[in-house]
Amino acid sequence: MIEDDVWIGAGAKILAGAHISRGCVIGANSVIKGTTVPGGIYVGAPARLVRAAWPLNPNEPLTGQSARFVD
Repeated sequence: MIEDDVWIGAGAKILAGAHISRGCVIGANSVIKGTTVPGGIYVGAPARLVRAAWPLNPNEPLTGQSARFVD
């Protein structure tokens, strides 16, 4: 299951039964198995929690977030 507001890097593998919580960032080429914590940054194979991206209140929508794409 992949919840809302998640960023998944190129080449990341999400294994069967994994649960990616709201607001997580998954690094490129990471392998996710099991459950992540909300707002966590995960890297590696197998992926490990590096740090919390930001304090996350699951009852509030993320605001002020945007993405820029550069050609």
